[in-house]
Amino acid sequence: STFTGSGNSGYLDGDADDAEFSNHVTNMITDSSGNIYIADTENRAIRKIDAQGNVSTYNNSGQDTELNGPRGMAFDSAGNMYVAENWSNRISKIDPSGNVTRFANTNQNWGSDNGAVADASFEGVKDLAFDSAGNLFVATNHRIRKIEFSGDAASVSDFIGNGNWGDEDGQGEQVRFGDIQSIVFDSSDNLYFADLAHQKIKKVSTDGTSTTIAGNGEWDYVDGFGVNARFRNPSFLAIDSSDNLYVSDTDNNRIRKLELQGDGQYKVSTIAGTGQY
Repeated sequence: STFTGSGNSGYLDGDADDAEFSNHVTNMITDSSGNIYIADTENRAIRKIDAQGNVSTYNNSGQDTELNGPRGMAFDSAGNMYVAENWSNRISKIDPSGNVTRFANTNQNWGSDNGAVADASFEGVKDLAFDSAGNLFVATNHRIRKIEFSGDAASVSDFIGNGNWGDEDGQGEQVRFGDIQSIVFDSSDNLYFADLAHQKIKKVSTDGTSTTIAGNGEWDYVDGFGVNARFRNPSFLAIDSSDNLYVSDTDNNRIRKLELQGDGQYKVSTIAGTGQY
């Protein structure tokens, strides 16, 4: 069923049936009260949808605090939202009142410098996710970075990848991947992402070891187990309270589900979509 949105491209807050979003909505998350937050990229805004489907703009507007290509969001334990601004290679912070401040790479430099968060730089910030220890992970171009907090200070380091395109499992800087859109954590702090370029779903353990859990690189549509499953440009992920993964299989026009089996394999099934656009 349709939850909110008129189907028209635009920028309109209000009732569920009347609300409008841009053509480039890239990600969404929920808070502890069940509100949904959407990265409305082309409208440069975070939109909030309440339980009745009513839409409002979450970040306070203003030229100095405009969000430049928001794509990914994550809440910390205090209710602050961190936003990945893809067009500025920057991370901003929105407090529970909707006030925006700049958190990381305030100079919008393109790079991969680590260290104190004030000095760090990023390349193509795409998504954010917190683990259970309060560390913030950042998906960028061919790297996943880790931000650790200590009081008011924060520091950035590389978690997996070294910036090179590829398709290689391993650990830490050995890992290579192509195009990833989102990252999620399970209840054991394993991280997951879909490699859109290589038609695979990957799992990364807490020590930075990457393994392929579904797909073998072939561009196709097949349900099944593990590497026997096939995808066509899998992109965004979500995870439920039972650690089942859900994948937007973009060019198959379907939503796929991954369930861990007793033998350690993941069963891939289709839960929505006929394959027709």
